[in-house]
Amino acid sequence: MKARLSLARDNLEQLNTDYESLKKKLDITRKERDELYQRFDESISSMCKASDCKNLILEKRLKIISNELEVASVQVNEILQNVPIDINKTAEIKSSIKDMINEKNNEIRRLQVNLASEKKKYEQERNIVNEESVSVAMTGF
Repeated sequence: MKARLSLARDNLEQLNTDYESLKKKLDITRKERDELYQRFDESISSMCKASDCKNLILEKRLKIISNELEVASVQVNEILQNVPIDINKTAEIKSSIKDMINEKNNEIRRLQVNLASEKKKYEQERNIVNEESVSVAMTGF
């Protein structure tokens, strides 16, 4: 009976030692996980700031280009009115300018769609990460 009790105590001590060791490993792993999530959030945040900055620059450039386009359009109309050019030629020049403007507008729309798509992807990925971190926090792993 004493031998069994001694054996049981040894097993209990070994299990306690294993438990403490595993508990320490779990704590270390949790800290590493938390650090990874923090670094991930920081990098996502810095990417957002960078993309916001780029978006502001693009918006300013778009305003400047729009203003320049308006000025150029007025100047072209004044030139065409003051220069003795055949009416057909004037219409042809205006048509080619309108085509060029339409191409630029289409390119702007395409860029806006791409920007919206990238923003949507980013938000989806951020939501997934947030859901995973909540799930991990709730389960304790």
